This record gives sequence, structure tokens and C-alpha cells, in this order.
Amino acid sequence: MFFFIAQSLSGQQCGFTLSGKITDLHDGTPIVDALVMTNQEGKFAQSDEDGNYFIRNLCAGKITLQISHVACETQTKSIALNSHFYFNIDLEHHINSLDEIVVVDHRKKELSESVQQFQIEGADMERSSGESLATALERISGVSTLKTGNAIAKPIIHGMFGSRVGIVNNGIRLQDQEWGADHAPSLDINAFESIQLIKGAAALKYGGDTAGGTILLSPFSIPVKDTLYGRSLMNAATNGRGGNVATQLTRAYVSGFFMKFQGSYQQFGDFHAPDYELLNTGLKAANLSMRLGLHRFNSGWEIGFSRYQNTQGILRASHIGNLEDLLNALEAPVPLRTAPFSYAIGAPKQEGFHQNLYASGYFRLTTTTKINLDYSFQTNNRQEFDIRRSGLSDLPAIDMMLKTHSWNASIAWKEGMNWSFEAGLNAVLQDNFSDPATGVKRLIPDYLKYQAGSYFVSTYKPNNQLAVNAGIRLDVQLWDAQKYYNRSDWLDQGYDQDYAQSVVLDLSSQLLANIEKRFLTTAAHAGLLLISKEKEISNRFSYVHTQRAPNASELFSDGLHHSLATVEYGNLRLNKEISHKLIFDVGRDKNTFRWNIAPYFAYTTDFIFIAPQGLIQTVRGAFPVWKYEATDTRIFGGDTSIEWQFNKHFRLTNDTAYIHAQDLNSQTPLISIPPFNSKTQLVAVTPNQKWEWRLSHLWVAQQHRFPDDRFDFPLLVNGQIQTQQIDLSTPPKGYQLFSMDISIFLGKLHSKNFIVRMMGNNIFNTAYIDYLNRLRYYSFEKGRNFHLQLIFNY
Repeated sequence: MFFFIAQSLSGQQCGFTLSGKITDLHDGTPIVDALVMTNQEGKFAQSDEDGNYFIRNLCAGKITLQISHVACETQTKSIALNSHFYFNIDLEHHINSLDEIVVVDHRKKELSESVQQFQIEGADMERSSGESLATALERISGVSTLKTGNAIAKPIIHGMFGSRVGIVNNGIRLQDQEWGADHAPSLDINAFESIQLIKGAAALKYGGDTAGGTILLSPFSIPVKDTLYGRSLMNAATNGRGGNVATQLTRAYVSGFFMKFQGSYQQFGDFHAPDYELLNTGLKAANLSMRLGLHRFNSGWEIGFSRYQNTQGILRASHIGNLEDLLNALEAPVPLRTAPFSYAIGAPKQEGFHQNLYASGYFRLTTTTKINLDYSFQTNNRQEFDIRRSGLSDLPAIDMMLKTHSWNASIAWKEGMNWSFEAGLNAVLQDNFSDPATGVKRLIPDYLKYQAGSYFVSTYKPNNQLAVNAGIRLDVQLWDAQKYYNRSDWLDQGYDQDYAQSVVLDLSSQLLANIEKRFLTTAAHAGLLLISKEKEISNRFSYVHTQRAPNASELFSDGLHHSLATVEYGNLRLNKEISHKLIFDVGRDKNTFRWNIAPYFAYTTDFIFIAPQGLIQTVRGAFPVWKYEATDTRIFGGDTSIEWQFNKHFRLTNDTAYIHAQDLNSQTPLISIPPFNSKTQLVAVTPNQKWEWRLSHLWVAQQHRFPDDRFDFPLLVNGQIQTQQIDLSTPPKGYQLFSMDISIFLGKLHSKNFIVRMMGNNIFNTAYIDYLNRLRYYSFEKGRNFHLQLIFNY
């Protein structure tokens, strides 16, 4: 009897339960697999997928808890236990940037997006360090590149490019005259830790005009601890006989204060096709960036400055003297102008710089309510040099200075564990000045642009199998431009009927017009995500509505665009684009075989595009004429991705994309649409993870759907006028390219203190022409290219 009474008394004092939820100190999301140890033998627990933990049969008294997680700082807590107790724990969740260890984030899945998102980071960012942003994004299925020659490139996403693709740097939209097909983004990707392609509600906070998507550039994360570390990266390449070097240094303190410096320099000479040098295609670029700030949980601030400067040569053979030379250039097997290799960059060329001074801050009203404030002042200068007589080639033919002030304010809050919201306001003031000292008619006029917008987005995610999000945005945009028009062009376009009141000065042969345009645009998104827990299949469905006002080039272009060697004309009668897009996405992201299928359909009214109209002979040469027009379009297609992990040493991936685009008004295909393409890669890793091999194959089919833009013109041959035809529309044949790279990781396992990487592109030296290169008429693409890359982490 005494024995059983003693056991009963003991059970009453040791039957208490300690439970609670473990969450991230920064955003309140549950942390999975955190370990909670007690000072009582054998009493511990691990948090589940919702962050909950339970420790049963604890004895009364003082309990010491040790809470640890692979990506968090270990904490120790003490409590007095005399009954069942519910105790929540916040952990500081960080990833150690210094050690370059790949750590899986065990927090609850972020399912706030019902549209598949893609990210480039880690080794893929390193491989892209000597490339443009657009070329780096080609690693994502459904992304292609619109090029001007070999060094100027911008991304095409689902057939959309230019102003339809937003680029966000440090939370602020990049403003760098993105309207031109030859205007590559003015930034250095070495200054960023990752590149993310986002669509849907998450993109609404940055603008409502990005039907293609928004590219989010994330700076390097800073650990909250006392540390000093850096990284240096060097590339050397055979094609162009150049390379780049990039280095960065970070000083951080446990108080949250940090300083970061980053710089890079890049230089190449003339690139070469398989059988000849590409005259005047070299480039130089330099970037400097600095960040200073204080990041704490309740509040923080950051200021930063960056300057990117570049000089890019334009293929000399693309500038033609007369119509006969143009015809000969289109038919010649080699460019009309070639020369031995040189680092010299002469006219035609581009020079420019982009500066960004920004300040941002945040503070929390509560643990679940956060206010963000951002300001940015961006200065972008673009100069284009043409081949001019009387020694004027050193004087830019286009010289534009664009200054942009941007303000953002937002508030984000949560209601319970299932609902999250965000609302914000944006404002932009933009001033463009085209310098008349060039002595050439200005392609883009002086203008002021005022823009204001607001947005609201919400997400409901009760568990890891369901997420619903929606958002709406409203923008107003005002243009105030001062532009000279030739009287004949003004009358031919019929502007004397629609814009007679805009004429402020009549100079007989020229008219000065003060053009004012106003646009009100809306955007909306609604999406749903469902995940089958048993089969781990994710299903996403999303509707995206965007409206885009025409940009400066589409409205006001008037004259020779020197980088493209084309004459371009804008259209004041253009209306805003209105797009409706449906995206369906189904895939599996678990186990050894992963796959994803993403079909989409888009219908757009007043879709703005530029199309060839014919040829013109000027005193400066013969050039194709292009004009901006609008039509209704239907675009559909699909992207697929497959990843097969045979075992821990071998992996096979494939990305395939197809787009079908139709002009519904003329019942003809749209111009400049990427053809069917497929990328396959085989990856092999040694057992000790010190070596990695990659073999890649790219197949780009011939584009068979294109508008027929062939033109007849009279040509004097042997004293007689004959009619000749110039074909500017027929796409080139398809092609296949093979690439490979070998990576050697030196140092301790996983630390990767020193990396040697050897890469080869177009290793079989294939001669091919890319349909999406605006200068494809004059030369082949680059030939074989070998890279040597060295990376030091210290």
C-alpha cells in the first residue's frame, strides 16, 4: 500500500505539460525542427511544421530550456513550472553568409504566391558574374534575350520585354531609359546575392505595368554578429581576350550595424565569330557600390550609393552608306567591314553611367505590423556616337540625361497566423533632358513625367496545402514634353487635326509642340495554390490584369537611332495597353524526380510594338525605317522544367519553352517572338564534393511564325534601274550549342574558400544567327569561348 501511494504522489508532481510555438523573431513565421531541451533527463521535443512543440510528464520546479536550430542562435530560458504551461519562443533566424554553407530554411513554407517564382543564386550567380543580367536570366525556363550585337541584351519573358518587364534594385524600380531595344539594364549583377523573377500580387508593389514579370535583385544579406569577411572573383575569357574582376568587403557588428563595399571592372576587345573578327564590338564597364546601415528587429535604416559606367561598341558593319551597300551586307557571307583584333572602341558606340543614391528605413508598430519608407535619386546619362563627317564622330549624336526621384511608403501587417496584408503608396518625378549641342535632331525630346500609385495585397494561408492571394493597384501618369516636329511629318501624321492646340512655336519648316498626355491605369491579381500532401503535387492558378501606358520612345521617337542603325518614329495616338493573363502551374518539387508544367494565355488590346516600314536613304547612310504601332494580340505558350536526381552524384535537368503570338487585327504572327527552345544539362559531383562537371546542350528551333516584311526598292545596275527586294523578316535557321564547365572546390568540406571553375561556351565553334538579335543581318554570333574563373572567400 505504501509503495502505490508513493508512486501516486510522484505522478501528481511530475505530470505537467509544457507546450508552445517557436517563431521567427523577424516575421513571425513558424520555425520547423527546432530542438527544445530541458534540464530533466530525457525530456525534450522538436517543433513540428507549424512551429508547435510539446514536452509531457515534466516535474514541478525550475525548468531550464535550451532552444537550438541549425540556422538560429541558441537561446537559454528559465521558467518556474507548477502547472501545465504554454510558453512561446522567438528565435533570431539567420544564415551564416561567411561560411558559404548552403542551409535549408526549415521555416514554414512561404505560400503567399500563387504564381511560380524562380530564383538564381549561389553557383549560378557566380557563373553569371561576367555576363549581363539578361544572359543570366536565360537559366530560367521561358526567359529569352533580345540582343543588339553581342554585348547589349535585355530579357524577354513570355514574349514581353522593355517596359513590360520591371527591374527592382534595393526595393526601388530601376529607371534607366529601358524603352530602347538596345538599352541593356545599367547594373552589375556582381553587386547582388540573388536574382528573382516574380509575378502576381507580389509584383504589384513595384508597378502595375509589368505584364512579363518583375525581376527582383536582392543585395547580399548581412549577418547580425561581429565579423569581417569578403570575396573576390576573377574571370578571364578567350573570346574578346578580356575578363572581369569583382570584390566585396563586409564589416558587421552584433549590434546590427554594418558597412559593405563592392567594386568591379570589366573589359573586352573585339569579339569574334567562328571565321572572322567582329569589328568594334569591345566593351568596358565599372561599378562601385557602398551600403551603410543598422538592422534590428524593431527598427532599422540603410543608406547606399552605386555608380555603374560603361562603354559598348556597336558592330561597325551595321552602319551602311547606301541602299546598294545594305543589300550587299544582307547577302554577304562575311561582314562588309572586318579588321584584326583590337581593344579600341570607336563610333558607332554607346557610353553612359547610372548613379543611384537611396535611403530606406523601417520600424515596427507591433511584432506583426511593419512600416517601410524608401527614397531614391537616380541619374542616368546615355550617349550614342555615330560615324560623322568633319571630325564630329567624337561628338555624341544622342546625349540624354534622365533624373528620377522615387518615393515608396508601405505598411504590412498580419491578422492571426492565416492572414497577411500590405498597402502602399508610390510617387515618381522624372526629368529627361536631350542635349541640343549634339547638332543632330533629338530622337527623344525633353519631358517631365509625374507618376503616383497605390496598391493593396492580401494573402490567406491557413496551412501548407492552401494559399489564396489577391491584390489591386491604381496609377496615374502625366507627360509634359517639348518636341520639335518637321512640318511635313506633322501634316503627314495628321497631328495638325488632333494636336493643333499643342503648337507653341511655328518656325516655318519646324513646329515646336508642347505635348501633354495623361494615363490612368489599373492592375489586379487573384490566385490560388493547392498542394496535395500525399502526392506532393502543387497546383497554381492565377489571373493577372495589367495596364501599361506607352513609354517615351513609343510616343515621341523621331529620327535615327544610332545604336540600332534604324530610323524610328513614335506615335502620339497610342493608347494604354490592357492585358489579361491566365497562368496555370502544376508540378512536383520533392524526391528524386521533380517536374513542372506551366501553360499560360494572354489577351492584350492596344499591344504596342515596333515593325519595319521600309528603307530610307539619308545623307548619313541607308537605314531601315521602323514605326511604333498598336494591335490586339493573343499570346499563349508553356514552360516545362524537369530535374532527375539519379543519385547523390548525378543529376539531369531540362527546361523547354514555346510561345505562339498572333496579331489579331492583321491575322499575322507577331514580330520578335522567341522560337521553340530547349536546354538540357547533366551534372556530376564526386563523392567528396570537391569536383563538379556540367555538360549543357541548347537547341533553338527556327521561328516559322513571323510577319512578312519584304520591301522593293529601285537600284541602278549597269545604267538601268532594276527593282530589288530586301528581306528584313525571314528568321535564320535553328541551331544547337554545347557548353561545359568544371568546378574545383578547395578548402574544408562545404566551406569552398577557394573555387576554380573552367567554362566553355559554344565549344564546337558553331556558326549561327540568333533571330532575336537586332543586328543579325550583318554577322554571325560569337564563336567558341573559354573562361577561367577564380573565387576567393575570406
